Amino acid sequence: MPAHFFLFFILIAIAYSEDSENIRCSKKIHNSECICEGLLLTDHVDPDAASKLTCKNGDAFLAAIEIVQARNDLIFVNLEISGSDLESIGHRVLKNFQAVEHLNLSENKISLIEKDAFKSMKNLQVLDLSSNSLNILQEYAFMHLPHLKNLSISNNRLQSVEIKSFYDLLNLEHLDLSNNNLTFVDNWFAPLKNLQVLILSHNEIISIANNSFTSNLWVCDKKLLPLHDWLRKYETYKEGAICSEPPELRSYTIQHALEILYLERQTQECPTCNVTMCNCTISKDKLVITVDCSSRGLTRLPEVLPHRTKALNLYNNKIRSLNIDHINISVWLDVSFLYLNNNIIDSVKGLEGSWLLKNLVALHLSNNRLTEIPIHILEQIRGGLLDELYLSGNPWTCDCNTVRFQAWLQDNYRTVRNFDGICCSEDSGMYANSPIYRLKKSQLCPQQVQMVNPFDVVNGIMAVIILIILIKLTYDYILQKRTGKLPRFFSLNM
Repeated sequence: MPAHFFLFFILIAIAYSEDSENIRCSKKIHNSECICEGLLLTDHVDPDAASKLTCKNGDAFLAAIEIVQARNDLIFVNLEISGSDLESIGHRVLKNFQAVEHLNLSENKISLIEKDAFKSMKNLQVLDLSSNSLNILQEYAFMHLPHLKNLSISNNRLQSVEIKSFYDLLNLEHLDLSNNNLTFVDNWFAPLKNLQVLILSHNEIISIANNSFTSNLWVCDKKLLPLHDWLRKYETYKEGAICSEPPELRSYTIQHALEILYLERQTQECPTCNVTMCNCTISKDKLVITVDCSSRGLTRLPEVLPHRTKALNLYNNKIRSLNIDHINISVWLDVSFLYLNNNIIDSVKGLEGSWLLKNLVALHLSNNRLTEIPIHILEQIRGGLLDELYLSGNPWTCDCNTVRFQAWLQDNYRTVRNFDGICCSEDSGMYANSPIYRLKKSQLCPQQVQMVNPFDVVNGIMAVIILIILIKLTYDYILQKRTGKLPRFFSLNM
């Protein structure tokens, strides 16, 4: 390296060292350890004069004031005062820190914020009041802080927040109220039009006022999902806040958008909703899921479905039985529309006595291999919510047992659709392919002429003879009692 370049480098290093030394201080004052150090903040005209002051323990606040007043050559933009006995803050003491942009007052004993306390701190952007003893936030507690973006009041004893406590915080983006004793969320947030992050964890909240968040521009993405389960605990809460982003959720309320995001997560996590297995689509307006498993070669009902599956399409598969022993009941409870057309189902006994029959609104069983449905199962269908039943295209057996099936069809004509397609099978003789509801009872179950059995004739004659003998004996007995004479039939010639 050339000598003049090396010398130039040394001179620069020495100059930087001297400037840095000028803005460093370490001092113990009022039983408080105070340290000030330079900050390289490019936003300031004189970066070397921008400093951070940290005072801990003892009378840290008073120590900080003295240092700021003594070092008027420095601009303290970052101030930390902690571990002191400071119980309240007001304008009288904070006016000494007009240039501060980051103020950390955590781990003190602050229980009161006086009105207009921050009147002189118009440059403040970050305020940390965590781990203090605040139990109430009074109205206008944070007035005159137009540039404040981050406010932490976590780990206090907050029980109440006045309606206008956050008044004038037009640019606040991050608010942390975690680990307090809050029980009620009111309309505190109306002025916070740019709020992006709100932390309310580890409180004792039991109620949320309606329209608490209506004034904010909400970005309704997956980051907001933790709010879903939290809001569902409050059934009376009706939120009117509207999503501003993303475009596909714009104009939806927060609660509605959260339900959509929840359903999207359900479809992503459910193994059935796989492109190679089934397609799951969400109705954003009705907040239900439709699962389409048609033409997938399935041989039985899917074991799991995403929560809130309303319609399940199993059209054109190879399902033979409707056994439901293997399915997860909890995720099937919302299924109301079940489409099973064009399978090879030959029995519905698997549904006997099941909860599924009671929940279904529409059941499509057309073009399967059903030959009969026991009447007691049909009665279970009628006792539920069913409004639409398709049974056409099956090879129905037509005999005497079909009479009751025919009567059931006629009694439920408003529920059963496509009557003309419910026909006798091709092996039903002269009535093959005939609509069952059009056949007469005598056609389904003709009465056969019975031949007289000879044994029946003999038994009849013997019964008549026995009856005549009994009558004769009774007559003779009565006559003998009255006259003392035996009947002529018993007289003897001596």
